Amino acid sequence: MVNAELYGSLFAALSKRSAMEIAKVSQRFLKMPVVATDAAFVVIAKWPNEPLGDEQWDANRVNFQIEPRFLETFREDDHFARHVEAKAPILIDWGHYAGRPRLTALIRAKDSVAGFVSALTTGCEVEPWHYAAIEAIAEAYSFLAEMEVGARSKRLDFSTAFLYGMLGGTLCEGEERAIMRTQFTSQIPGPYLLISAKTRNPYEKALERYLGSELERYFGSVAQAVCDGTLYLLTGNVPADYRNSEVYHAATSAVKKFGAVCGLSRPFSCIDDLADHRWQADSALRIGEVLKPDKTVYHYDDFLLDIALDEVTRRIGLGLVEPTAVHALRREDAENGTEYLETLRHYILSGKNKKATAAALNIHRNTLLYRLEHIELVVGGDEAQEGLFLYFLLERHAKDVEAGKSARARVSWENDEGPGGRRV
Repeated sequence: MVNAELYGSLFAALSKRSAMEIAKVSQRFLKMPVVATDAAFVVIAKWPNEPLGDEQWDANRVNFQIEPRFLETFREDDHFARHVEAKAPILIDWGHYAGRPRLTALIRAKDSVAGFVSALTTGCEVEPWHYAAIEAIAEAYSFLAEMEVGARSKRLDFSTAFLYGMLGGTLCEGEERAIMRTQFTSQIPGPYLLISAKTRNPYEKALERYLGSELERYFGSVAQAVCDGTLYLLTGNVPADYRNSEVYHAATSAVKKFGAVCGLSRPFSCIDDLADHRWQADSALRIGEVLKPDKTVYHYDDFLLDIALDEVTRRIGLGLVEPTAVHALRREDAENGTEYLETLRHYILSGKNKKATAAALNIHRNTLLYRLEHIELVVGGDEAQEGLFLYFLLERHAKDVEAGKSARARVSWENDEGPGGRRV
């Protein structure tokens, strides 16, 4: 884990919105020359601003902007694939650079590679903390890249940088973190509400540029950060009955105006609980968009049961938890053309309401009673049937989600078709 000194310095550099300031901080902390490049392998920052004693790096040097020739080799070499696939920084030592390795980490934006940050480790023994440090530095560059492609203001303040660190789970522990937390909560006091947002139009950038400012008009204080390709907005001073307030309805209208869909967490008081509420917001957005595609704002509490069922069905296949009685009825229906399983499903999910079950199946009450007598012979009585309720809930949820995904895919296909039904 990186100590607070580096994070504090990176926050200060981010507040200046300067790639060069980040490079200065990085070199001072690592005691190694640092070079950051964009995805096109053009250097965007380098420190110190002096020859590094490496003919490859120092070639083509014009002030801060250099274009090292080794980058072409880097692009063609299989180390490029290693970088893109790596889940942690890696140390490169090959070709002309044998004996002068580079500790390198990816700069990311929008789930793609936005560039690289490298520390030249010549004459310095690389230790485990160096890997954590350059990963934090790459995160700072990633944050800067994310903000460049969609920020609501030219000012990058501490609260937004702190939110990004909290979302990424990379802030240090201890007294320094407590100081940062105090500074953050003084700027944005609780109770909080975390919003996970995305636009239904992947080419629309207005959401990231303006939604935060729009919500500030209603909630007063908002921190915004893009993490893992998702836009998060943290609002403070959230009243307990916010869903019934005029402010909330105005904010909902703003979300609709931008063509966005949002998942909302429960309100929470402690910023240290952010990770749990990020899961709530993400889950509400993921499940809500599938099950209620006509809606715009999805509240976690409105989808509690669906989210719980989804967690089970995503981790355990229904086939693994199918009761033997259900399997027996399914096989009997397939062999004889009967509808015992469908009858049992409606009966259990209706709370064993015979009238509602007969109406749903459009059958006579006597027919239902006959079927239930046969089902009891296979399954057993009330006690044996008690455990079937959860299984049928899981089964119904899985079908609803699959139907929702199919409907969304169909709409997406239709919307992407041009004249004459040809895809564009």
